[in-house]
Amino acid sequence: MTSLNTYNPDYIVPTGWILEEYLEEYNLSQSEFAKLCGRSPKLISEIISGKASVEPNTAIEFERVLGMDASLWLNLENSYRLSLAKEADKIKSQENISWAKQFPIKNMKELGIITKDAKNETLVNELLKFLGLGNIKAWTNASDYIHPRLMFKKQDNHKLSIESLFVWLKLSDKENGTQMCKDYNQSLFLKNLKIIRELSKEEPKVFYPEMKRLCNEAGVYFNVLPQLNALPLSGVTRWKDKNPSISMTIRFKMNDHFWFSFFHEAAHVLLHGKKKVFLDFMKPQNELKEEKEANIWASNFLIPENVYYKISVDAKNTATIKKWAKMLKIHEGIIVGRLQHEKEIPFSHLNSLKQKFSLNYYYDN
Repeated sequence: MTSLNTYNPDYIVPTGWILEEYLEEYNLSQSEFAKLCGRSPKLISEIISGKASVEPNTAIEFERVLGMDASLWLNLENSYRLSLAKEADKIKSQENISWAKQFPIKNMKELGIITKDAKNETLVNELLKFLGLGNIKAWTNASDYIHPRLMFKKQDNHKLSIESLFVWLKLSDKENGTQMCKDYNQSLFLKNLKIIRELSKEEPKVFYPEMKRLCNEAGVYFNVLPQLNALPLSGVTRWKDKNPSISMTIRFKMNDHFWFSFFHEAAHVLLHGKKKVFLDFMKPQNELKEEKEANIWASNFLIPENVYYKISVDAKNTATIKKWAKMLKIHEGIIVGRLQHEKEIPFSHLNSLKQKFSLNYYYDN
């Protein structure tokens, strides 16, 4: 029996398998062995099946009955349990990596949020750190908090990724954290919106910092962020504690869309509740009362309805559009966009009067 005392396989097997071999060698049944150890047959059966572990006291009893050193039983048990933990961790790691791949990792690497060469668990850890989550289980609670607060009509041709949305909102939070916002003042915000409206005539590098300043002065966070994969957004309005926040992208890279989207979001701040998150896809959203109200308010704020009627019956050419834009103190591209939206002119007409934007002006990387 000496060879049995030094049993030390180079592969990992359940401790119960080794115990079972010993019992066969000694011609002992499980119940007989249990009596010799002073243990219940149930415990011995569970050790053999792997449901129960070999504890130090049990290992000593095995040594006394079978002659195999207690430390060897414990080493065998520890090796087996460690191998199980490693296998479980490997499976968990694969689950974590699969979970992480649902996020816009390519975008996040391009923006420097995640290290470019991050892979597997390193990638998962960096993602969790950015999201402010302790583990992937926490993601369920975090994403469930966002879902019921969203107010939007999802178009059939839109693929919305909640993961991309969550990352985008985190980017917004971080950018808002760099802004010095005063207490929200609705009358001042409305006053400053009139100034911002006239800023539409300026280049982005001029109007963007001034927009931020005027919004912050009235207690409104404002930022423009990069477009992420599977997130066809133009803007989001939400409240952060006592301050409203307007976050935008340059989704269509044209000023008529940008300015309408901004004032659409501003309308949500002025007209609607603090407990909802409004997502703007820049598509008709007439099934939602709040979206219809925001569309009407933004349209009339940029171009009053009585003035728009005069424009719509006037000659629609470069000279007249510039004339009306000068009178309204807005960029002529806004008028072109309204005429196109109302189908007064084709979408192919007068586009040279619009201004194309570059994202570089907006996002402070």
